[in-house]
This record gives sequence, C-alpha cells and structure tokens, in this order.
Amino acid sequence: MAHESRSATARTTGLLLILLAAGVTATAWAVGPYDIIEMGVGGDVGYGVPDWSTAYGINDNGDLCGVVGYESAPGWGSGLSHAAVWEWGAADVVNLHDGSYAGLELGTKGHAFAINDAGHIAGRRTTSSVQEGLYIDYPAGTTAQFAGESMNDINSADDVAIQTAANRGWIWNPLPESIDMGTVLSVIGISERTGGNLSDVYLAGGGLTGSNLHPFIWDSSYTGGIGQGGHVRLLGVPSGWTNGWAFDVTAAQQVVGFVHSGGTYGPSVNRQAFYWEPATGYSVLPDHDGESWARRINSAGQIVGYTNPGASSRAALWEYDNGWEVHDLNDYIPADSAWTLAVAQDINDVGQICGWGYNASGDKRGFILTSPTPGDDSPEPATWVLIACTVAVGALRRRRG
Repeated sequence: MAHESRSATARTTGLLLILLAAGVTATAWAVGPYDIIEMGVGGDVGYGVPDWSTAYGINDNGDLCGVVGYESAPGWGSGLSHAAVWEWGAADVVNLHDGSYAGLELGTKGHAFAINDAGHIAGRRTTSSVQEGLYIDYPAGTTAQFAGESMNDINSADDVAIQTAANRGWIWNPLPESIDMGTVLSVIGISERTGGNLSDVYLAGGGLTGSNLHPFIWDSSYTGGIGQGGHVRLLGVPSGWTNGWAFDVTAAQQVVGFVHSGGTYGPSVNRQAFYWEPATGYSVLPDHDGESWARRINSAGQIVGYTNPGASSRAALWEYDNGWEVHDLNDYIPADSAWTLAVAQDINDVGQICGWGYNASGDKRGFILTSPTPGDDSPEPATWVLIACTVAVGALRRRRG
C-alpha cells in the first residue's frame, strides 16, 4: 500500500538530511515489542451493536479503516458488514453507514480497504442489485461512486486502484482523471507516484497468461506486456509453482503477494508468500512450516501478512537482515493481553501494523500494533516518521537475495 505523506515528508526532509550527513543510517528495523490497541465495533446505527470488526488499512497518522460486522441483520443474514474508520486516539470506531455518507445507507454493505493521510478511503459498497467501488472523503463526509467493482488501494495523491466486473483495471483520481489498464483479472495495490502525473505509479495484481494467473506490475514505461498499451508486465512464477497474485507494490517496484500450485480459479494449494524486485526477481519467503500470504509492504521493505502453521493463521512480519526472516507477531505483544493475532493486513511507514484477531474474550476484533514509548503506552505516530525515513534509506542500501 502506498503510504508516503507529502506533509510528513516536508516536515522531516531537512532533519533526515542532517542525520545522513552525520552518517546516521539504519540497517535493520527492530521487531517489537508492541502495544496492542483494540479497534472496537462502534455503536448501534440501526441493526444493533456490531458483533465483530476487522482493520484493513492504516495511514501514517495511525488512523485505521476496515469493517464492522453483524452475526444477523435483516435481509443479509450473517453477511452484513459496514465500512468503518478508527482515528488515532479515538475511543471507538465510526460506522460510515450512520446516514452521513451518500451511497452508504443502512441497508447497504460496505468495505473500507485503504486510507491515506488525508483521510481519503478506497472501498466498496454492495446493494441487492449492484457492487461498485467507493471513494470516501472521510473528513468532508462525501463519497464519489465509480462503476467499477471495487476500489482496492489509494496513495497520497488520491490515485486509486480499481477493478471492474469485466476484469478490466483502472487507475482513477477524483480530479477526475482515469487510465484504462485493459483486461487483467485483478488489480489490488498501487504505489506512490514517482512523478507529477497519474501515469507515474505502479500497480500490482494478477493477470491471465494462458490458463494460469501470474502476478503483474503495471508500468506506463513498459510496452512488452498485456493490457492496454502493453503496460502490464507479467512476472511469471518461481520454478515449481503454477499461479500467483500480487497484492502490493512500492515506488521502487518491490512486489509482494503469494504463489501457489493450485488451479487458476480453484482452491489454492501450498500457498506461499513472496517478495519480488527487478534486480533479483523472486524470493519465496520463509514461514512456520505451513502456508503463508504477504499482504502489504512499506517503504522500508517490511512485509506483513500471515502464516498458517496449523489449524489457525498467525499474523506475521517479514524483514530482511542478511536474508529474509519471518516473525510471529504474537511473540511481540504483552503475554497477559490474551490476544491471538490472526492476520496482519497493513503496515505504515511508521512501522505500525493493523489487522484482526481474537481478544481476551474470544471476540473477533481489528487491532493496531504500535511501539511503546517509555512512560506513554500511546505514542504519537509523528514521533517515529524520521526513524521510518532513515530506515527506508538504509533499506535501499541493502541487496536482497
């Protein structure tokens, strides 16, 4: 997911240059320990208090977006979820189906997948007759619907990755601007811009090649691939694998996702997380003797997702330090929290992680993991922006195998 904040960059560039001039760089990002903050489920907006929550995206301010859901709701049974936002330091989440947002009425199903530092959200709404992408300006309380099937990611320039029901990918901006990527199967992640134009981004997803599905990068400068203008570069799969999906991409063209040996549309078999970059190609990431899935990567090269060593999944973090290492995030939270972290969905450039798991009562809840500060167990994310920038520079100096 694209996370870089233009305002945060402006605030920290001068200090970063001073540190670099002094020779202060980082070669690895320390893992944990983490404080865990529960996302909550919000209040009653007409169907009773929601039963569960999931955090999908986190920005560099520590704000979360995701969903709250109901075990039973009129007309939906157990399948109703509402798009939701949790602001850093807030007591509870805000249910976006509270009547404030056009298109997110009480009887609609909603998802909020990604949020940028301006509080703009990429998501999806579903009614009894239509499913379409949804751009939400949370601070302004407005929405802009798009006829695509889903808006899956957003960067700091408000560029959105869109997937349509006809298997076409789009890049869209509320100015409005748009680019038709052509026929691909799935578009999931978008990078920060590398220039001043809408075309100066990379996108990641899955594209068909014959009867197989392979990870791809959309790159406006590449013309030897599939899709509109040949800009979709299929990455193939490592030897021994047949299919795969890419879920995120950075401005340095670092790609993460999973490969597997199942059918294109059938069940995934032996799903394994991967990292790809232009210089070295694929690295199949280590796991805990089970399946794994890489969901998102930040600008420092930290990757989050999950491993599945047994009957249940475990939230995971991958880092590179003379080789890729996998960390079970459950090992880095207070032992007395009694939480089980199941899936890590996103990581921001501050190093905060969000996802979902089960709290001490066994309830499914979204969470945020944040590094503790001595004397203050709720640190301000802005205090870590400079560290994150320094780590990113250090990461560029490392070669990955």
